[in-house]
Amino acid sequence: MDFKYRPDEMEIKLMLLYIIKNLRCEATYTLLDYIVKDIAELNYFELNNYINALVSTSDIKEIKTGDNSLIYSITNTGEETIDFFADKLPFTIRETLNERIKHINKVHNTANEIKVDYYPVCCNEYAVSFEVVENNIPMLKLEFYAGSLERAKELAIYINENPDTAYEKLFKCINNLIKE
Repeated sequence: MDFKYRPDEMEIKLMLLYIIKNLRCEATYTLLDYIVKDIAELNYFELNNYINALVSTSDIKEIKTGDNSLIYSITNTGEETIDFFADKLPFTIRETLNERIKHINKVHNTANEIKVDYYPVCCNEYAVSFEVVENNIPMLKLEFYAGSLERAKELAIYINENPDTAYEKLFKCINNLIKE
């Protein structure tokens, strides 16, 4: 017999907020169900009630897509809630959620493409180009001076091997510029 954890109402709501906050793709009911069902014993109606409760308290919002399906997005209130109460989720549950979310984000990122290249600017000086394309739409294109050929190669290798980290650090820098 397979044992499933039976979280209380608060833990289920925190799980949903945690998932929606950390997903890098659209949080649909089906995706939320897929992540939660192997962790907690919930049926369709229970999960739907918890989602509706989070919508009614403005922790998440429903967004209708062009094909009339619903996706869920976390609000500022929801982010504050999960940031404050995330440690109320048992560590093993957070780790399991992290594994599933990481897997889904990795699968989702296959639809994204990151292009990195380096090229000579002039004699013994190089630049690096970095481009992020999502579903054939260019989201970001950046070119920067790298100096030597060795430095350009190092940067290109780092970005190729750590695209999520490079992308995240870049957007943190941009956000910091905007906030100043």
